[in-house]
Amino acid sequence: MQMTMTLEACARCGQPIRPGQPARHTASVDVIGGRVVASPPRAYHLDGGCPGDAGHGQPVSQTE
Repeated sequence: MQMTMTLEACARCGQPIRPGQPARHTASVDVIGGRVVASPPRAYHLDGGCPGDAGHGQPVSQTE
């Protein structure tokens, strides 16, 4: 049986994280009123993985 591969999007740049690309997965956990509440997990490209990051081969955007 074949399964369709869905690529997870980077929370910072919105581009897909391809298999084998270095990425970080995070989720925050808070205690609110005595209950533990977790945010949905997010994925981020590691340094140089997002388009526009230094070392990715694309120009860095200027923001001020």
